[in-house]
Amino acid sequence: MKFRFGLALAAVLLMPSVADADGKKGLYTRAMFNYSIAEDITVFGSNNGGGDISLKGGLGGELALGKVFGAKKNFAAELEFGASYFDADEATPTSGFGQSTASVDAQGDALVYTGMINAIYSFKAKKVNPYVGIGVGAAFVDVSDASVTSTTETFSVSDFAPAAQALVGLAIPVGKKGLAVDIGYKYRVIGDLADAAGLTNVSGNNVKTRYIPTHNILVGLRYNF
Repeated sequence: MKFRFGLALAAVLLMPSVADADGKKGLYTRAMFNYSIAEDITVFGSNNGGGDISLKGGLGGELALGKVFGAKKNFAAELEFGASYFDADEATPTSGFGQSTASVDAQGDALVYTGMINAIYSFKAKKVNPYVGIGVGAAFVDVSDASVTSTTETFSVSDFAPAAQALVGLAIPVGKKGLAVDIGYKYRVIGDLADAAGLTNVSGNNVKTRYIPTHNILVGLRYNF
């Protein structure tokens, strides 16, 4: 099933389109700077309880290759690859981290890599081209040296999780034909890490997380071939 889906996507990205008829390939690429805000992450364990972990705003970027198609060139399918870096902020226990029930500072960092397949619809206009879309894919979450000040225990974990997103934005043509400034927003949800390897601390606690929602503000350039 996954193999057939990949072949179908490749066919969409590479097939001739109406754009090809007037000398254009219908392909585009974009490079975007990304500022991400993650909602609090719920963490729960077998012995030391759990709570919510907040992260500082994350920086990152993404690259994408897409194909425009349809009679009015309103539809596009694209492959998107991105990465964001987050630092831990603080932990708010619901049942205690190391027997503590007060908010405590959290340490550690997380790198989140994503690979997404997006379907996009553009509203063509003279000066700006608004667009909306949805996407599905996978994320690889790499957490290093995560801990809280109320305990000396440290976690490091890496694992894959499913991901989905909704997006809106504006493509604003500038200067050279085919070049545009792209400004967008994405709401992305990354699945939980319940089955991640390495989520066991030195005391034998099994720690899990629920899904990770993020708000992403993006700005960059798009080039239509």
